[in-house]
Amino acid sequence: MVQARKYALVLLAFLCLMLPNVASAHAILLKSDPQDGAMLSVPPARVVLTFNEPVQPGKLALVQPDGTILPLEGLTTGNEVDVELPSLSAQGSRIVGWHVASADGHPVDGTFRFSVGAPSNLVMPETLETSSPAVRSLLYVTRLLFQFSLLFGVGGAVFWTWIQDGPQDRFTAMILRLGLLTPPLIYGLQGADLAGQDLSALLLAETWRLPFGTPMAQTLLAGLAALVLAFVSGHLWEWRGRLFSFVALVMVGFAFCLSGHAATAEPTFLTVPALFLHGVSLAFWLGCLLPLRHVLTRGGEEGREELLLFSRIIPFPVLLILGSGAILIRAQLPSLADLTSTDYGRLLLLKLTLVGVVLVAAALNRWFWTRDPEMVWRLRRSISVEIALIFGVLLLVGLWRFTPPPRVLAEAANQPISLHIHTLPAMADVDILPGRAGPVHIRAFLETGEFEALNPREVTVMLKAPDAGGESVSAPMLRGADGYFEVANMTIPSGGRWVLTFSIVMPDGSTQSLSQPVEIRG
Repeated sequence: MVQARKYALVLLAFLCLMLPNVASAHAILLKSDPQDGAMLSVPPARVVLTFNEPVQPGKLALVQPDGTILPLEGLTTGNEVDVELPSLSAQGSRIVGWHVASADGHPVDGTFRFSVGAPSNLVMPETLETSSPAVRSLLYVTRLLFQFSLLFGVGGAVFWTWIQDGPQDRFTAMILRLGLLTPPLIYGLQGADLAGQDLSALLLAETWRLPFGTPMAQTLLAGLAALVLAFVSGHLWEWRGRLFSFVALVMVGFAFCLSGHAATAEPTFLTVPALFLHGVSLAFWLGCLLPLRHVLTRGGEEGREELLLFSRIIPFPVLLILGSGAILIRAQLPSLADLTSTDYGRLLLLKLTLVGVVLVAAALNRWFWTRDPEMVWRLRRSISVEIALIFGVLLLVGLWRFTPPPRVLAEAANQPISLHIHTLPAMADVDILPGRAGPVHIRAFLETGEFEALNPREVTVMLKAPDAGGESVSAPMLRGADGYFEVANMTIPSGGRWVLTFSIVMPDGSTQSLSQPVEIRG
């Protein structure tokens, strides 16, 4: 047991050295060079991906015109990932696929294509788009078990050392043992997800290197420290056990605020402390439920004393949960309409509904059934219902990994849309700023099919809904000093699919038309 305590203290000290500063946002690709759809006269020597925040590159790959896939290496400088390309000799289209870890710990992936000389019919390989469904499913399950063990295992250890002041029951110890297995599994699966590979990638050293230093790795380290300390606390007596379980509870708070969507929401001086208090309070409340049901099953005055003590304490953690939760919801949702208009908001509504039912059950426990010894059977049943509902809440929270919060969607909506339109007589590099419905600024650089600057007599831009009789907006464009044709304050009525068309009067008086569908954000 002395040896176990030494290992726990070493792990805790190592964790303190590893705790990072919390980053600021969810990763969004702002632009790529070459841009998506670009037509180039000469092959590029490199690709540069620019994000809204620093990221850690995972799998990077290039699909050649013949369909072969070449692995690439990327170097990160600030918010940019610089990818050196091999020598590209053949003409045709190429696809770049990328997987990166964002500052909130979630893998983000995407693709874009460019062509050299002339476009070719290149099909997107399925293996380039996302990681294996089996990897993501197992990652969801193991993360759920990890969260369950943090909340119910560590919180249970606090109950047995602070409220019951006795040895841990076997069920709490079993939860903690199960939890200790999950961090290495999650770490490996996170690496496979980041690499865009299947389960066989767990046998590769590169898979285990990729997540190192990411926010998720630091969350797992904090959680592992919490689980070890909580487990050791069950083998110590009096103040030693209480000290270890208290520090374990603190580590749960750190695990909550080191990664995840809310960990990077602004203002971080409010959201990070709110996450810490949310995690600590939840672990205390939920972790006490299973042991409390256990001691009530045994019956006797001993269980009654523990029940009354818990009843006196619990209003304070619940108030902290409600207050910190309100702060986090406000940070993630720019408007109340996002509750029904986004997947994240709809999941949040379901979660709040379940939490509301749990709070009603808890209120009945405290004000009606706690003080009546004849209602112990009803109290035990109510606690069982609470635990089942809380497990449902954890199932919903796990789905947030696949649904960016509305604040991220709002930030993405304000990013420009860049596209390349190519025909043999003429082509255009186009920017729509911002890329959403409402007033926009459209810029276009026009070139001939031989990549020479085009000097048309006049240019008109039009956006038309593709359905028959669909609405349209159009405006003449003026040429600026930098050679770009521009129109400001053009209003796009709504989001969705539109057809962007440039009507160009050439120097010889002939007319050329450049058209391409474009998805405007709502």
